[in-house]
Amino acid sequence: MSSRFWIRDAKDAQEMTSEMYQKIKQEFDSHGIEIPYPRRQLIYDKEFRAEFSAKKKQTKIKNEEEQKTIE
Repeated sequence: MSSRFWIRDAKDAQEMTSEMYQKIKQEFDSHGIEIPYPRRQLIYDKEFRAEFSAKKKQTKIKNEEEQKTIE
């Protein structure tokens, strides 16, 4: 869904857009409408981090060895 509106002077565009969004938000709030937004949950796991770091080091060493072989 989209909406459009006309303004007489382009210099008023930002103010008018802001007012429009505020009115829409007020209407949504008055009717209990919420707009969902993406959420991300981060979980810090020390064991996983240690395992991941070890694998990363192994891959780096392997890549360096392959590079020496190519040269």
